[in-house]
Amino acid sequence: MANQLVANITSLLNDQHSWSSSGTLYTKIDSATARNIFTTAFLVLNILIEIVGEYFLKRRNQRRLIDRKGRNTTSVPFSLLTPWLSLSSLATYFWKTRALPGGLLGFLMAATGAFGLLQHYMVNSFILPVMLPTWCEFQAGIVTTAHDVEVTPSPSWSAALLVFGAHTAVTATKGEIGVYNKINVNITSFQPTTADVLGSWTCNALADSIIQPTDWVDTASVESYLDAQDFLSPSTRNLAGATSLKDGSYQGFVAWSGTLDSNSSSSWEINTTIVNGLGGRSSLAASNFKCSLVKYDPTWIPTPMPSNATLATWANIMYGFVSEVQVYHYGTQLEIVLNSMSILAGSGNQNNLRLSAGANPNYGCVMLGSKVYIAVYLILVLLFLILLTLLVADLYQLIGYRLNKRRGLVKEIPTDLISWQPNMVRRMTRNKSLETKDLHKYSYVFSEETGDFEFMKIEIISGDAESTGMPKDSPPYTHNSYSMENISKTAGIRSSQRLLENDECATPQHDIGPDNEQLRP
Repeated sequence: MANQLVANITSLLNDQHSWSSSGTLYTKIDSATARNIFTTAFLVLNILIEIVGEYFLKRRNQRRLIDRKGRNTTSVPFSLLTPWLSLSSLATYFWKTRALPGGLLGFLMAATGAFGLLQHYMVNSFILPVMLPTWCEFQAGIVTTAHDVEVTPSPSWSAALLVFGAHTAVTATKGEIGVYNKINVNITSFQPTTADVLGSWTCNALADSIIQPTDWVDTASVESYLDAQDFLSPSTRNLAGATSLKDGSYQGFVAWSGTLDSNSSSSWEINTTIVNGLGGRSSLAASNFKCSLVKYDPTWIPTPMPSNATLATWANIMYGFVSEVQVYHYGTQLEIVLNSMSILAGSGNQNNLRLSAGANPNYGCVMLGSKVYIAVYLILVLLFLILLTLLVADLYQLIGYRLNKRRGLVKEIPTDLISWQPNMVRRMTRNKSLETKDLHKYSYVFSEETGDFEFMKIEIISGDAESTGMPKDSPPYTHNSYSMENISKTAGIRSSQRLLENDECATPQHDIGPDNEQLRP
């Protein structure tokens, strides 16, 4: 796991990423992995701050107790004898004692505690998934340069569906629009660059023409209107549109024609008139476009298409592309359809082609990556600086502690639960040899005799209640599986001796008899 973490962090520093001018990092590592990397880094730094901070608190107190500096005695307030507390423990301590644990470091405790709770929200807010441009390898699909014989591109073959899907993907990924040199069968991540474009049909908007309600009554009236405009060639003109089921009047149409007066396969331009929203009593503006093919790759020779046959085949498809879009999208939709024609003609209407030997197998695509805002790095740097400051401060305290000859007196200063418990038990039982590992041998019990709590040492013994002479309903601390330290050997039951007998708060010794009654001497 550690090796994987290092590898992921390393990948953030190599060519798998790019920086923006605002300091935002764009990396090809997916957002889930990037979040795990930074969450782990934050977690490790936060834990190290707590560990080093706790050592610093202890050594600061040790030095304060033994470094008199001209004073007879020194003292440490109880509020400083605390470990590095969590946010909830710190709040509870402050509420109960009205003192900030650790002194001024209590503010840092609170900050690290709050950060520990909020870091997941920060990571999720500042590391977001994003689609990044990259290169993919072509496997099979459409190859626009594979066919050089005249062909009518078909809008109904499966290759057309792949081309239309590619244009839809390009709209989503915001890639270049044009005649693509190849389209892979997997189009979901397709984002072509200029290197993937052989050329493009360019449609320029011309002056609008006005169409009157009498011009869309039926097909004949529409044809008369188009003849009067003298924009489209009657011999190569094709009309497609939608008519009302009620009276047969037109609701919208596309009319286009090639600039050549024959079914020529030579290079030709296209004039197009588009109008939608017909049906009212007011005149409307019809949009006019002139489209031509522009080559970007000088070595590309477009596959010839018969103009009349091609435009007639694609007229209904063209109207479908513009029937439900806004006027300002007409030109783009025209270009998409015309580019599709050229792509399909170049591939011979085939969609399972492979590249020829030596052809560039790469094409532009996108992959899911991560967007890492600069705030993440600022937080990371801040945590590192805090840790470095604590390390330097702790090293200073450690050196001062080591150089003091009286350091042995404060070696076991209590600052946390593990040091407070043995320290308290040692003093209450006057057992200076007690070690932390011996704590499990002691119990905290309530004495009915004194009405107070006491420490007692317990030990696990074998046997049942009858063999020890204890009644089965004895209280938990006299249950048959436990016995007090000094149960009398002669009676089969050793008497309990309080471990506090030499302490100021010790109480008279008593025995516990077989009837579970306290016997006073």
